[in-house]
Amino acid sequence: MKIKQEKQGFSFIRHKIKSSLYRIGQKAIASVYNYIPKPNLIYIIRPVIVITRICNANCVFCVYQFLPDSERVHMPNDVFENTVRAIKAANIKAVSVTSNSGEPLLVSDILDKIKALRDAGVEKIHMGTNAILLDRVGIKRFLEEGPDYIYISTTAFDPDMYKRLYRSDQYERMRDNIMNLLQENSRIEKRRFIAILIRSDIEPEKVYAMPATQKIILLADKIEIRQEYNDCCGVITPAILPKGMKIMKPRIKTNRPCHVLMQFPAIYPNGDIAACACQNYNADKDMYLGNVNNGDFIQAIDNLSKIIESWKHGWRPQTCNSCSMYSDPALYWPTYIRAFVK
Repeated sequence: MKIKQEKQGFSFIRHKIKSSLYRIGQKAIASVYNYIPKPNLIYIIRPVIVITRICNANCVFCVYQFLPDSERVHMPNDVFENTVRAIKAANIKAVSVTSNSGEPLLVSDILDKIKALRDAGVEKIHMGTNAILLDRVGIKRFLEEGPDYIYISTTAFDPDMYKRLYRSDQYERMRDNIMNLLQENSRIEKRRFIAILIRSDIEPEKVYAMPATQKIILLADKIEIRQEYNDCCGVITPAILPKGMKIMKPRIKTNRPCHVLMQFPAIYPNGDIAACACQNYNADKDMYLGNVNNGDFIQAIDNLSKIIESWKHGWRPQTCNSCSMYSDPALYWPTYIRAFVK
């Protein structure tokens, strides 16, 4: 117990130091951002492959609950194959196979698709999941053949909260999968990065005090507890959320183009390429970049550059105007520094 407390204390101190350095760096980059050579700022394009828009949960804070049945589909194999070819041709080294109102582990051959991406030259693969189906995939195989970075979205380890927020009866399965994944990852030589995003409608202090939370603090690479949620461009309202959760205040936009816009174009199940994988739920025509089935991914990136340039001069897509999740690129200054070093 003493060793655990010392480890937790050290982690807290390290977190405070990193946070202080991060804030200093953010202010510095914000002050010189407009003078940095712009080609270096689009440092990595990391496409988000929307492998599915079907989910096995129905979270109160997610726009999935309003997604039409016609859009609840998996990406067809031929579209995925065209996506892999496009990514290889563009020499993309990092992708996200993650959720945009969907759960990637519902795709039965997800690990085969990850292998196809690696064979195409992708070096880093990120995935967001709710972890419900990890046991079906196989935890050992998932760690051996799956993504390099695993981001798990769940609630505090409380069955009533899980039912309340995720509206799912799979609490015990989810809990066991997460614990088994973290424990197995701690034993293997080639560890995966695992972050746990805990959705909660109670105070963070109470979540941290839970025995299960104390266990995952020792095993996970990152833990975040979230009570504030974006409104998904007005779709999610305070009336939808349970007591204890609230809509976050809109972030003030600057002439610095949104970090998500600069780095994360989305490839949807029908092959459409869009300028944002975060809030573009309604196929905003101003964010349309092309279609991967036409082999124009490189042209799509050029179209993205034009949108970014327009942002600097005062024009933004309608979705960006409505979005409350603006991500100031100055927040990501360590990555910019790495871009100059390369």
